[in-house]
Amino acid sequence: MKTIKAGLYYLQNKERGTVGNSALWWKEGDNGYVCDIKDAKTFTAAEAQEVIDNSCKNKFTAWSREYIEKKIQHHIDVQSLDYKDKNSH
Repeated sequence: MKTIKAGLYYLQNKERGTVGNSALWWKEGDNGYVCDIKDAKTFTAAEAQEVIDNSCKNKFTAWSREYIEKKIQHHIDVQSLDYKDKNSH
């Protein structure tokens, strides 16, 4: 198994798939998964390696925090739009 290099990482849960086009990340507080990277837990290389080694085959992918933070895109969640609000359009 490939060893993770030193650094900080986010863990993507590949087993659960995606929500729309958003990846699912291990949530801060260790209680589920989130799409918003701001709510994702940061792991050390050793912590990420331990999770990967102790999980089902290919369930998680470790992505370097530096790499992921360069890929962040902001968007508006359509569920938050109130089409009945007369002042919104």
